[in-house]
Amino acid sequence: MPQNELIQALDKMKQDFFEKDWGTYEIEHEGVENQIHGWPGRADEDIMIVAYQYSARSHILHRHDYFYFNYCYKGVHEYSTEKNKIVVSENDIYAGQPFVSHRHLPEKDDDGVLVCIFIRPELVYRTLLPYINTSESMTNFLIQPSTDKYSEESIHFNLKNDYNIRKLIEIMIIEYANPSENTQSILRSLTSAMIMQIARKYSQQQDKPQSLSLSSQIIKYIGENDATVTLQEVAAKFSYHPNYISALLKKETGKSFSRILLEKRMAHALVLLQGTTLSIDAVSAMLGYSNPSNFHKAFREYYGKSPREYINDIKQL
Repeated sequence: MPQNELIQALDKMKQDFFEKDWGTYEIEHEGVENQIHGWPGRADEDIMIVAYQYSARSHILHRHDYFYFNYCYKGVHEYSTEKNKIVVSENDIYAGQPFVSHRHLPEKDDDGVLVCIFIRPELVYRTLLPYINTSESMTNFLIQPSTDKYSEESIHFNLKNDYNIRKLIEIMIIEYANPSENTQSILRSLTSAMIMQIARKYSQQQDKPQSLSLSSQIIKYIGENDATVTLQEVAAKFSYHPNYISALLKKETGKSFSRILLEKRMAHALVLLQGTTLSIDAVSAMLGYSNPSNFHKAFREYYGKSPREYINDIKQL
């Protein structure tokens, strides 16, 4: 990718930044007035990207009503939440859920550049989620705001050694700065790929493998890959015979591999049915069931009700 093309795109986006509609509205949460940034993009946009040069002034504590994935392209950027101070260094990704409270602190480096990728929650729940179904922890991060509006979870890690994510972001910057009639469709595909790559990183940082027992590592791996994982795959991943894996899980958990996989799938199913508007068949496919009737049967046997009955119960709450 020509570097001058990327620089030109960033320059254009920095100039456009102050022309965006950063309209706000106020809400009260836990007795505190909060300023909310509404969607700053066009009505026909589900994904938008902005870039701005750091300013010397501090912003007030505020929230967004959309997901954001902020990439520190250059310099060092500092955030303050209600509880913590976060330092985002060059090549860092800092992502937040809708309505997470934060403010930007005054910058020490006037040359710093922050690239912000904004995503409407409806797009995540409606379209992106089925393609991002690679990580239990990332799925929970994306769905949690649908049931807990003021969830405060964030993601923060460095991309220095991750060429894939950085290049995807650079492609997205150039695409958004030079739009065509297909730009939003292209961005949806690129965003799915970006979040899938971030999900892998996010999963790795949740638990350090060396701090977990072998059985805990295996169970975590099953949960992160519940749609496709097999006993043979787990054995190959951890370099043990399948019989050893089965015996270890039975000894340390009292459960078979198939039972653990079922529990992970059923827990995942509840998250998807409760937190999204995906069809039952779509949820079934996301969990690795090639035949929806098998999912219906497994769900009823596990929870004592059908997926449809579960959804109806949610609606009555």
